[in-house]
Amino acid sequence: MLLLAVLVGFVYFYEIRGADERYRARVEAGRLLHLEENAVSGLTVHRGDTTIVMRKSGDTWRILQPVATGGDHGEIVGLIRTLGSMDLERVVADSVRIAGGQARLSDFGLERPNLALEIARGDRVDSLFWGDRSPTGRYGYVRWSGHPGILAVGAPFRLRVEKGLFQLRDKRVAEFNPDTVRKVEIAGGDTRVVVEKLAEAWRLTFPVNDRTDEGEVLKLINRLRTAEFTRVVAEASRERVQYGLENPTLTITVFEGDPERTKTIMIGHRKDGSRFPPFFAAVSASPMVFLVDSTFVVDIRKTASDLRYKRIFAFDAAGVDRLKLAYRDRVVECIRDKAGDTWQVLQPKLHIVLEHRIRHFFRTIELLEADDFAAEDLKSPEAFGFDRPALEVTAWRGVVVAQRLIIGERDGKVYARGQHRPQVARIDHKVLTKLKLELVSVRPEVARPDTIKSPRGGAVRMR
Repeated sequence: MLLLAVLVGFVYFYEIRGADERYRARVEAGRLLHLEENAVSGLTVHRGDTTIVMRKSGDTWRILQPVATGGDHGEIVGLIRTLGSMDLERVVADSVRIAGGQARLSDFGLERPNLALEIARGDRVDSLFWGDRSPTGRYGYVRWSGHPGILAVGAPFRLRVEKGLFQLRDKRVAEFNPDTVRKVEIAGGDTRVVVEKLAEAWRLTFPVNDRTDEGEVLKLINRLRTAEFTRVVAEASRERVQYGLENPTLTITVFEGDPERTKTIMIGHRKDGSRFPPFFAAVSASPMVFLVDSTFVVDIRKTASDLRYKRIFAFDAAGVDRLKLAYRDRVVECIRDKAGDTWQVLQPKLHIVLEHRIRHFFRTIELLEADDFAAEDLKSPEAFGFDRPALEVTAWRGVVVAQRLIIGERDGKVYARGQHRPQVARIDHKVLTKLKLELVSVRPEVARPDTIKSPRGGAVRMR
């Protein structure tokens, strides 16, 4: 048993685990730069006439040149990882051949390379110069400060490291912490909507004071947090009239509690020349003008109805023991039996209703949502068809009305109002079909007057 244990240990540590470590060592031996991602503190990219200088502070990357702005963490880290994974395919020419004139840098595009990278790791700075591709296009020629020769690496690596300023910069429209947001204000034209976080719950405070659809508010905040601009129009522009930013068509302001951290996104004119034109936009306290996608503008152009709580007809159906539905052409009235297991139909006669149909009916009302809010209170019932309602639903719990819902039709639109809310809501026109309680017709067996049943079950004709 001891020998067996030793053998198993040998197989595991040498053959299995050791094989993984030996493979990793062979892979690492073929790496060109041996970069550790967290050790890199700075990057400089010389690309054509542009020099991009990036520095890391803590866990945050910033661009210092050619503009001072935030860096795109994902793009910069991806660039470092690409450099760290770059394999050395072969040494094309060593320093002896280069010094002897047998290999000229100009033959490989390395005399005046059009792409160079400087990688800072503490006090150490490595340089990587990129030249032409090999005749087959499979390799790219490079020089590295840690090696005096001309080297060959896989050609696709250049495509992955040759990033411009726009790719490397932080493209977020507005940077903020969603956990600290206390208020959001949307204004456009004559409309203004304000939602505020009060006592850890979001409420609509303008144009009405009401409960919000919390999911919609959080979705809006997340959309603002993750939105990215698609192009920089001007790094610094004081003449914003041409972009429609002096009098924006839409503004959305995010308040984080501290006035200095308040950010306002301004949406101006649309840019001509494309099928779905983007919008010119800017953020307060920044001179930059950029473009945002039209879908972003659609997503943030919220109305009070969009952000309000929409399930305004829901009620607790537990204990409801009587239900009355008054349609225009008939009345359906049901009552739960004393045992509480089944329902009896009082109107119309000779009908029954199945328990699951009642549950489905209550569930339909619970899930019923307002598409829009037509009025904050009911002043003119006839304006919504409530003077001659298409349906009135009344549910009792004993002698107490648990919910009374009235639905009307006017000019092709369907409106509803519940007992617990003063608002008139516009709802989906299909609701009237969904709120038809399905009954089952029953017919009692009636013996024909000229026949009687025989003891054997047959019919005997009377003479």
